[in-house]
Amino acid sequence: MPDRLLVLTVVDDVQEFVPVHRRMIEALGAPPENVLLANTTSTAGATSPTAARNDLIDHAVTLNSWTWGLLLDARTYLSPAALDALRVTRCDVIAPLVTHGAVPGHDVSGTADIRAARTVGAIVLVHRAVFDRGCRFVSSDGNGSDSTALSADTLDQRCGLYVHHGVFAHACAIPEEMALFVEADNRQHLTFSI
Repeated sequence: MPDRLLVLTVVDDVQEFVPVHRRMIEALGAPPENVLLANTTSTAGATSPTAARNDLIDHAVTLNSWTWGLLLDARTYLSPAALDALRVTRCDVIAPLVTHGAVPGHDVSGTADIRAARTVGAIVLVHRAVFDRGCRFVSSDGNGSDSTALSADTLDQRCGLYVHHGVFAHACAIPEEMALFVEADNRQHLTFSI
């Protein structure tokens, strides 16, 4: 099976981000059938973002059409270049650094500074085998709050957990901020011939 991407996003109190979030996902190349969006009230039994993410993962492992799962916060922008930089590492679980108030176009620094981590959170690229082995998200405060993490404690010994310090995702305060990142990437990929 080729390396196909599945995108999983829990959308709760940020419905206004969904249209621009979908545009970003389209640019990442995930086929429409490989995009799972849910909120804490629409997923079976979910009462928190952590439970909703895990419900999405439980559903995802029943699908045969993906190799890599990208878990995204609906308010976080990841460029196609940043996704490619994460994928080429071939780490089982890898996350970018998340910035606030960054400038579009500064998504990959060119350094290959990959460091082991104890937890990763809002945005993470995970190889399917990790979820097939039963690894799931845990709440960092123990009560299912919005602060969810994939923890080294929940992973088995065959799987490392890493953060790529040369790849950046961008936390966006408002949908218009995310739209600026999407539009900047679209302009960057335009070519003209004379």
